[in-house]
Amino acid sequence: MRIKEVICAVIASILNLGIAEAKTVEVGYVFRIHDKYDSNAISSMVNGIKAARIAFEKKMNVKINLKEYAYDNNLSSLTKAADQIIKDKVKIVIGPEMSDEAIVMGDLLSSNKTVLISPTASNPKISKGRPYVFSTCFSDKFVSKKLAVFTAKRLKTKSIGVLRQVDSTYSDFLATSFKKYINDLKPEVKIIEKAYLGNSMSFENAINEFKSNSVGVVAVLAYEGSLLEFVNQANLKDYHPILIGSDGWGTNSKIHDTFVLKSSSGQSFHAYRATYWKREGKSRAANDLKKYLNIVTKKNPNEWNAMAYDTALIAFRAAYYNAGSGAGDKIRKYLLKTTFSNLVTTKKLKINSDGTSEKDIHLYRIDKSGVNHEETL
Repeated sequence: MRIKEVICAVIASILNLGIAEAKTVEVGYVFRIHDKYDSNAISSMVNGIKAARIAFEKKMNVKINLKEYAYDNNLSSLTKAADQIIKDKVKIVIGPEMSDEAIVMGDLLSSNKTVLISPTASNPKISKGRPYVFSTCFSDKFVSKKLAVFTAKRLKTKSIGVLRQVDSTYSDFLATSFKKYINDLKPEVKIIEKAYLGNSMSFENAINEFKSNSVGVVAVLAYEGSLLEFVNQANLKDYHPILIGSDGWGTNSKIHDTFVLKSSSGQSFHAYRATYWKREGKSRAANDLKKYLNIVTKKNPNEWNAMAYDTALIAFRAAYYNAGSGAGDKIRKYLLKTTFSNLVTTKKLKINSDGTSEKDIHLYRIDKSGVNHEETL
């Protein structure tokens, strides 16, 4: 072979190495896509996952085969989605968004050793007895304690109202735990708890009792539908307590828009709520989210984008480094032994042996002055 041909062959070999076919990794996501219950949250999380795919593919020279599984408010649709995940042999799936659904989906997938990692399901029960179920959200056990400490130390009140939706796994656990911690911290504080069902949100009796007992702080530890009903009914009775809430309320911007900017009683709205991320963050990860989300959608990042983005990056890493035979078990062990950093919502994230996560909780004050970061708990 002539020298010129040898040189050409070497160059071709180098070029071929540079354009080698990227590794393909399969990851799924499962959400309530077929139902309009909370379409903004779902679409935001899906967009966050897609933004993370762009970021991860660029960094790792890998192809993420992202598979969508949808369900609605019927149990049969959850079963159908789980059956399809098993049929497709996907070994790690992001979702669902609610604790009740994560519990059901975790049970359906456990025999197949499929890892389920939820961005927002916060009840610690989702992973109890379910070794393949994880959450990257802060645990309700942790956040209820932090909110109770903040309330007891910072908000001087002799009586506290607590609303508990008994048919919601999320609300029932969070409200019960909050009440217990308040009682431990400030046994002299009078706690008035009012239980209700999700299909019967008449808070007239609760509001009357709160007013007659001069309750200045009310913990609405439930989803945004409960918050909306309580505030609207309280406004009609000219009752404006300080409100305490968590991630179930939705986005900070929507809360401020609904209860301050667009409400005739907006000047009296005053709330503290725990949420996933610090909107004002200027980290490299936060900048990456904004950059890659802009490719997917032109909207500014919100809480749902941020949580799903972080969760997806973790899921992609776990799948990338643990493919092949026995992937479910390998992914599970990897998640438990790895401390994740360079995330949007927290400096570091460590998944505990019970499937819950240790991470930052960001407390915001929302009132007529705007949306203000109060502290990191």
